[in-house]
Amino acid sequence: MFKRSIAFSAAAFFGIMGANSEALALSQESSGDRCYLIGTADELDEFASIVNSSSSAFTGCAELTADIHYLGNANLLNSSRDGVTAVPQKQWTPLQNFAGTFDGQDHIIYGLYAKATTGGAGFIATSAGDAVVKNLHIADSYFFSNTNNPCNGQKGTKAACPDGAAGFVAYATGSSLTLEKCGFSGYVGGSVATSNGGLLGSASGSTRLNFANSFNEGYIF
Repeated sequence: MFKRSIAFSAAAFFGIMGANSEALALSQESSGDRCYLIGTADELDEFASIVNSSSSAFTGCAELTADIHYLGNANLLNSSRDGVTAVPQKQWTPLQNFAGTFDGQDHIIYGLYAKATTGGAGFIATSAGDAVVKNLHIADSYFFSNTNNPCNGQKGTKAACPDGAAGFVAYATGSSLTLEKCGFSGYVGGSVATSNGGLLGSASGSTRLNFANSFNEGYIF
């Protein structure tokens, strides 16, 4: 199948050119769903940059082509799995306003760390439209939302809260959110305990939730 490669060069972006400069590449299939194909931590970061720089909700799709060890071979969580061994230099930027499809193709992402001071923390901070995540396991990961004024004083109530935390989606909006064959094993915590969850933090009242064959075995605080 013909694939078109989109190259991103950090060296060129910062105006540093040299013979050894390397480009990060994401690919789009020229037929079908034209999904981004992601096989490394750097490519996952590049995809997050594309999603988060979109002027409207991102409605495209992405597929993992391999397991991703975001921090290399280092373990993120401590032996009790209720915190981290050390705060990593490399940190995940959660996807914002994600209305597309992310297919893990039965792969695992290890070692995501996100601690938000505003908004939600998770693989996806906010979903929109008809977002779908499927065939994905997120492991050895840490998501914490530490907001100064969570949910306009809603702490202690089970309310839709964009300042929560979750292994997959901190806050679901839009028409629907589908999680299919997804699993989370890690740590989730934050200042809005009632809006934290293993798979989902909270959702707007009008968002339809479709969860199938998914599980959480993480530590939720």
